[in-house]
Amino acid sequence: MNDEDLELSVLDICSQGGYIAPIGAWKDTVERLHAQGLLEKLDAMNYIITPAGSAEFEKRENAEVMGVFREQQALARPVIEGEVIPPVPPSNIQQQLSEVTRRAFPRQEPFIEGEAEDVTE
Repeated sequence: MNDEDLELSVLDICSQGGYIAPIGAWKDTVERLHAQGLLEKLDAMNYIITPAGSAEFEKRENAEVMGVFREQQALARPVIEGEVIPPVPPSNIQQQLSEVTRRAFPRQEPFIEGEAEDVTE
């Protein structure tokens, strides 16, 4: 995880009423958020979110959600606009499915006994 992801994770935990301790992977992140005024130190091992931290979490979370939404929109746009998959009128759906099935499962000639070579030897 990068620093931004760690910060968002810490703010998320604290925004739900949790405490966080500056140990392990969280140490630098918790101390950085405390220095920015986004976390408040309760005692030697417990930090909670400040009102500024709550506002920052909301801002970052909304930006992340909107970023994902924009990515999904960009991926879907060519499909929606018919650039990748041509739109199929409702009356042609069965015909399209039949064609897909025909291509996926081509007919094979029936097996005629005696024409196959013996592979048991």
